[in-house]
Amino acid sequence: MWQDFEYEFNQTLLVFGQNIRKAHKQKQVSLHTLAETIHYDRGCLTKLEQKGQNIEYQTSIKLAKALNVSYPALFSRNFMESKSNLETDFNEPFCDDDYLFVFIKNFQRSMRKRNASQVQVYINTAVSESAVSRVIHGDNKNPTLKTLYAMSFTSHCDMHHLFSRNAKEEAL
Repeated sequence: MWQDFEYEFNQTLLVFGQNIRKAHKQKQVSLHTLAETIHYDRGCLTKLEQKGQNIEYQTSIKLAKALNVSYPALFSRNFMESKSNLETDFNEPFCDDDYLFVFIKNFQRSMRKRNASQVQVYINTAVSESAVSRVIHGDNKNPTLKTLYAMSFTSHCDMHHLFSRNAKEEAL
């Protein structure tokens, strides 16, 4: 299970990085300008775009805000490609929201639906139970994307659904 988690996590980081790349190219914002805007190392942004890199939640929020793109959509393989009125518009601008709070509530709902506990996050992903507990209880306002992905992986929900206020019940 742990190897599946590592593979899927790396794929999610690649999708996130590719979506950052698509957004800054479409908006004609150079990587150098983007890095300066969010006070982040340009080399780390390059690595994020090309190979995926584990970053902190607050950095990912800064990226979405600087690029004025939907935060949940950055985790979707369909970013900037969805045209259906039935799906989330992946071209929505950034909306200032407490995405971590939304994520936690959706995670808890999904875990209750599955009769699962947060201990399973550690068992399935080797991310410490205390790291997950600190996120759930609001003691860590800036977890890494790996910790959040571990929660997503265990709840069997896509990250873009967990970050979305209007996540459909069946998606959770």
